[in-house]
Amino acid sequence: MVCPSCGQAHPIRSWDWKQQGGFARLLVQVEEIFPGEAVPTDGLFDLLERASGCAWRHFYVQD
Repeated sequence: MVCPSCGQAHPIRSWDWKQQGGFARLLVQVEEIFPGEAVPTDGLFDLLERASGCAWRHFYVQD
């Protein structure tokens, strides 16, 4: 992805959006949670990783 302001290109997976946005190939969406109000547990991430075969992280989106 290329920054429209400075023109630098970096893989989108290397960006750190501070859990305020993100991208996904696989997504579990939980609605009606304000940013920072709830945090997924390590157990949930372990379960998702075993089921999908890839690591998981979380981010918040507020409309």
